[in-house]
Amino acid sequence: MKKIAKMSLVAAMAISGLTSASAADLTEAIKGVKISGFVSYTMEKVNNAKITAAGATKGQYSSDKSEAQHDIDVRIQAVIPVNDMVTATIRLDEANDDDTDATGSAAVDSNSLRLELDRVYFTYKNAKFSTSFGLMQVPLTDAAQGDGITASYDFGAAKVNAGYFYTTAEGSDEVAFISVAGSIAPVSYYATYASVLDADATTTGNRNGTTDDNKGNFLHLGVSGNIEMISLALDYSQKTDLSTGNEDQNQYKVSVGADLGMVTLGLAYAANDKDGGNTLVDGSDVAASEISVGDLELHGLGDASAIQASVSVDVNATNNVKLVYAAADVEGTNMDQDVIKVTYTNMMSKNFSVYANYEINDKDSSDDKMTELTLGAKYSF
Repeated sequence: MKKIAKMSLVAAMAISGLTSASAADLTEAIKGVKISGFVSYTMEKVNNAKITAAGATKGQYSSDKSEAQHDIDVRIQAVIPVNDMVTATIRLDEANDDDTDATGSAAVDSNSLRLELDRVYFTYKNAKFSTSFGLMQVPLTDAAQGDGITASYDFGAAKVNAGYFYTTAEGSDEVAFISVAGSIAPVSYYATYASVLDADATTTGNRNGTTDDNKGNFLHLGVSGNIEMISLALDYSQKTDLSTGNEDQNQYKVSVGADLGMVTLGLAYAANDKDGGNTLVDGSDVAASEISVGDLELHGLGDASAIQASVSVDVNATNNVKLVYAAADVEGTNMDQDVIKVTYTNMMSKNFSVYANYEINDKDSSDDKMTELTLGAKYSF
């Protein structure tokens, strides 16, 4: 019995020693690691005035005039120091940001969701020069991933960045780009030029089913500045399409804002050219020249223009109410659209907020009248 007790004591001490050593190693390993990210949960309730059979767009469901679902967003990023000049970045992101399943075809309700590795890259930094290679964000996309290499140099008044992606989440597209951004008080500016070198017929932007689908050159420019309490901005984007049968597309936006202390006002006008304003590599709605509110996305409306007006009121230090109105005028169709969106936000702490949104989307085409109520919370770290 004593022998067994002795052996147990020795084993416990050995395990304790290993545990202490492992803890020390772990402490050393995580020293200097920067962890950031967010967790958000949104409950969404959509009501439609009339439902189409296809139920193909946001807010449409083929069998029910009312649909509730959730939107869960989770992101965790770690920046790990490798040595004095090199860091490794790893990011996990929830895979169903658009409330659809992995194929993008069905709404997700009360099911387990997946975290995916969507950023894995190394960065070398030496003074004003840095270069990264691995799985990173492709420019002129809505955070689409791509495998490639980038390099940048900070000249002070201008930061120049260039890179090449040999494959992207948009198919087998190869993308090369160069950008410059900076400020010369009181004006800030940016310019990005990108070229899709080897496009694949499965990509999303303006596809026509050919092997050179979405092949083209992309140019985005912008200037902005502040004069006292007034802010002004001008943004322009262009796609020179090299695909068979597709036309070039352009979009511009003029914005003005006023910061009156507790009240902030905003007004913007944007327009596509006659062939449309689809000017991003992935065909998304995040261009600086875009107006996108609720179900209204200007870039997808062809020959169209839109206005957006907003009023934001800080009720007190932690509560804010914002009203946004947007309207699109589509040339020669019955697809004109109006959107009203009201948002209430309560900042319970510097990194935690709760919010409520109510949207009214009204198109001239009667099949697309929709209201949407969302309630949510977001924690950032």
